[in-house]
Amino acid sequence: LDLKLNGAKCNIVKVEDYAALASKSQKPYVLEFVFSVDQALVKECKELEALDVLGRWHQDRRVPCSRERFVRLIPSWNSLSGPAQRRAFLRALGRSFSLSYAQFQVLLSRTREFRREIGHVGSVLLPAVQQVSRTLMSTTMIKFQNMGIRLPSGASAYLRSSPANPTGRYSLDLSEPSQYAVATRLVFVCHWESAVAKAARLPDVSQHGGRLGLRNVTLNRSKQVVTDSFVLPGDGYVGEGMLHADYSTPLIGRFRSKQPTLEPHQVLALEYLFGDGELGATERDRVDALRLMSPRFLVDAAQAKLIMRKITSQRCRADVYCALHARAVDFGAPWVGRPTPPKDAPGVLHDVGLNDSQIGMLGEILGLPVILDFRGVHVGPWNRFHLDLRMADHRVVCSFLVSMNAAEQACNLEGIVFHNTNNHDRKPVANWAPPATWSKAKDIPAMGILQCGYVMQQKVPDKELNTLKDARGKFARVEVGWVSNK
Repeated sequence: LDLKLNGAKCNIVKVEDYAALASKSQKPYVLEFVFSVDQALVKECKELEALDVLGRWHQDRRVPCSRERFVRLIPSWNSLSGPAQRRAFLRALGRSFSLSYAQFQVLLSRTREFRREIGHVGSVLLPAVQQVSRTLMSTTMIKFQNMGIRLPSGASAYLRSSPANPTGRYSLDLSEPSQYAVATRLVFVCHWESAVAKAARLPDVSQHGGRLGLRNVTLNRSKQVVTDSFVLPGDGYVGEGMLHADYSTPLIGRFRSKQPTLEPHQVLALEYLFGDGELGATERDRVDALRLMSPRFLVDAAQAKLIMRKITSQRCRADVYCALHARAVDFGAPWVGRPTPPKDAPGVLHDVGLNDSQIGMLGEILGLPVILDFRGVHVGPWNRFHLDLRMADHRVVCSFLVSMNAAEQACNLEGIVFHNTNNHDRKPVANWAPPATWSKAKDIPAMGILQCGYVMQQKVPDKELNTLKDARGKFARVEVGWVSNK
């Protein structure tokens, strides 16, 4: 936008012509412009998956290693003596070049006689390998595992991550090249999906606004507020310290009203993956395999239940919930519905054996509005709320509670304790009640802590209760967009 060449307005064609002239002459040309991601997101661009954009970005920021250039590198590698020289060579190669899978395999084969070096090769070179080779790289690394060679944590974290479905919890050592690459891709996907969500006008249930998927970010034990300008420290290849973060895609709901693409026999195959079949892999490996496959299919809540019931580990169940929920075609009650007898069946969250601790962890990872059953908000023991009003998603829930309390014309909010600062040590405000203006999330101040419960003060007949639930669902659709009323 607003292209100017030497102070005069011009179009992109003239810029290309002058760029060709500038390469042949000594005359200086100064180009000024404004770049807007929102303007760049035309229809074709919106339909691109994050993995495709990430592949282009990977190629643009690295030097392509042609066949001729790579052939000239081999004698240099053969002339090196000692592990220190080899490691320095590999780090330089992994920092600057873009390698094909074949080139990566050649370098691995050159180090097979140095069994201790193979893991290091994988760790420092994986960030340089083109994205299209993920499956083949995983196969190669499994072969080395079968040889008894233990992979460094960095290489393992890189291969287990999925940029196409990154929702989950992360703990990364930024001094490791492969783990730094995972963090870099996570930040890149965060900004890309935020721009796509803004262009598509999807609802914002992010932690700090801006439709940014990164949540609960801690860098070297210091809490970070993620904004559009958030970048990782370091030189683009390695950094310092530990990064702890959660990611919840802001594009959740984009598959709504579509049909699941998993056929019945494929669901049976995934059930077998987590069943008693002798596949020679741990449950964690199977969960990682499912995450890598998940961008290739869409699921509904019924299929998710069949798959998750085969999983025994609580943490693995939570990870699979994150992976499948991001690929869901239905939302609301089928996934998060609380068991309210005699008619309402529980959703996935409350019907696959997840304990309260794991449900709480999913609330931290995905965000409270994502796991909240808006229609059954009064059902205990999940009707107690601790809302940090600094968080945008907690303000959405607060506005819902205040609105429904007013609409239902009852004192359903009980046990209200409000601290008008974020310091629990100070006494709460006496005789406090939420103002009516708090029915809109944008009017709630981004400060303070609210603790309360939501109950049904009077017994309501089933018919009227369903009407109330429908009203809650309608509010949720307006405020949160993708929460289903069914």
